[in-house]
Amino acid sequence: MKNKHLTPAAKITFPKTRQITLINSDYQKPEAEEVVRDLIRSKIKFLKQKQFSILERFGVESGHLNQRAQELQEELDSLEDLLQSTVNPEQVLSLHCEINITFNP
Repeated sequence: MKNKHLTPAAKITFPKTRQITLINSDYQKPEAEEVVRDLIRSKIKFLKQKQFSILERFGVESGHLNQRAQELQEELDSLEDLLQSTVNPEQVLSLHCEINITFNP
C-alpha cells in the first residue's frame, strides 16, 4: 500500500537491508520434497511468464531470464537425484530459506 502522505522527494525511512525467513522447519521427506519442488517450480514459472511478457511486448527475449530459468531447472534436476538416493520416507529433512533484500541507492 502506498503512503499518500509521501512526496516523490521524501526520504525512505525503512532499513536499507532486510532479511525474511521464508522456511525454517523440519519435514519428513515427502513433505520436504513437495515444499522445495513447489518453491523452485514456482520461481521457474514466474521467470517464464516474465520472459513471455517481454517477448510479447517488445519482441525480444531476455537472455538473463532464460538463463536463470535453466539454472533453476538444473538445480531441481540435481535435487531430484539427491532426493531419490534417500529411500526412507521417514527421513527428516531440515529446510532453511532466507530471503535477503537490499535497497540500492
